[in-house]
Amino acid sequence: MLNEKILLNNKYFVPNPKHYLLSMAYHKAENSGLPLGVRDEYSELVHNNKYTRALRTLINQCDINVELAWVDLQKFLDKNNWTPELSVLKRLSEKREWMKNLYYLKLHDQQNTGEIMAFIIREWAHENNLTDWIHGLHILNGEDI
Repeated sequence: MLNEKILLNNKYFVPNPKHYLLSMAYHKAENSGLPLGVRDEYSELVHNNKYTRALRTLINQCDINVELAWVDLQKFLDKNNWTPELSVLKRLSEKREWMKNLYYLKLHDQQNTGEIMAFIIREWAHENNLTDWIHGLHILNGEDI
């Protein structure tokens, strides 16, 4: 973010429009009142609020195709590596209800990757008190974890 900053009014360094969009989506989206999905209804209040207008402006400036819906913003964040790893999301989702939605969204999107298998094995090893044993196997195979 700092490497791609821009100078505003020849005085202040600010994030470029894409990073500003990512930052706004990351820090505010869960409390914005945006609909969860594209087909969900916008309330008039959400449709015309300052946050939604700012997002729409940044999306247009960046020429990015993303809908103003919570799920689409989360996928946009994930595509740009702005969401936590799956294992971190699982822990966070235990205390934050909105994070459960993000956890299941990311879980669904990663079902065809190796990350989900590693996550399942790690959880199984923890539940069966075999974490040290699996860690030992990795060390025997010269892997550093």
